[in-house]
Amino acid sequence: TTLANWETKTEKPVFIFEATDIFGNSVSSQYTLIISNLPQLKSITSPAPQNCKLEQPIQINANFSSAITLTDDELTGSYILLTNIKKDSSEKECKAVYKSGAGSQTIIFEYIPVEGDYTDTDKNVGVKYEEVTKTEGDTETTYANNLIRNCDKLKDGENVHLNTLLSSSVLNGKQIKVDAVSPKVDQISISAAKEALKAGETVTATATFTESILVQGSPKLKLKVGSADFELNLESSTSTTITFKGTVTTGLNGKISYNDKCITDSKDITDNYQNVLITDDTQLTESNYVIDTTPPVKPTVKNSSGNELLAGNYQTKVDFVVESPDTDISKYEYSLDGGVSWDDCTNTNKGSVAQSSAQLCARVTDNAGNV
Repeated sequence: TTLANWETKTEKPVFIFEATDIFGNSVSSQYTLIISNLPQLKSITSPAPQNCKLEQPIQINANFSSAITLTDDELTGSYILLTNIKKDSSEKECKAVYKSGAGSQTIIFEYIPVEGDYTDTDKNVGVKYEEVTKTEGDTETTYANNLIRNCDKLKDGENVHLNTLLSSSVLNGKQIKVDAVSPKVDQISISAAKEALKAGETVTATATFTESILVQGSPKLKLKVGSADFELNLESSTSTTITFKGTVTTGLNGKISYNDKCITDSKDITDNYQNVLITDDTQLTESNYVIDTTPPVKPTVKNSSGNELLAGNYQTKVDFVVESPDTDISKYEYSLDGGVSWDDCTNTNKGSVAQSSAQLCARVTDNAGNV
């Protein structure tokens, strides 16, 4: 049937329908009918991907039955509240703010995840609303109210008929997860065969990260040795570690130091959501390892009187001492056959020549093994 004179009624008239059977029994139902030519909110949707990383916009669309006759100025400041986004284990208030859509059927809101935002693995991004339950006839229906906030022009009956939806029309089935927690370096450990290293020896470094990572390309690790760089190449990686290895080259001298920023090409290291590695530690950490590629100063051989021993003819046994001005000498040696064989005199630095003739020479070895 056609409802007579509906145009003279208020915007939300209440109609009562009554049915009577042949025995005179009657039953009635009451309905509120929508009679308006104003736009009505039809759904809240999102074209955002299922997995959103740091600074990846989450777009929320408010879709109306017809174009909204509001301007950018009138819509600026309005927002939709998102739920289930956390930071530091607590849910935070996240506003998807008005971005565009004035004068159209779809108003676009946007939230951009910041560092530290995330959703629990069993949760998806949702929209906050006030739940309203209405009973019409024998049917109880749940509505979502107060979806678009901070915009007086979008109140029911003013520019729009309803700013209310069936709750099932709010992000219906849409799954959006957020991980805007960038991976970081948890620690860097250095290892080598010994603490004092010379040219040609190997240094290994392992970087451990705060979460699972993906490695693309070939990042390097630039350790600091004094004021110089010592570059280690990618050796291998696991889900949470990267191992680097390098060979000591001539010219490097000093303690090995490092920090997060020693990892080059950090953009090649991401988590599963493609968040790039953050290297923000600028404080250098000094390791226990030192590189020394400079040979010791040549030692001198002195007689028992403390004077330099000279070549020549001697009538008796000649006692001598091997000396070095360096303080990091680990071994003193002398040879009586021009360096074919060597005797260790580290404990005393002393030796003697008692044979008829000898070609005396001496050598010292520092802690790194330089001779």
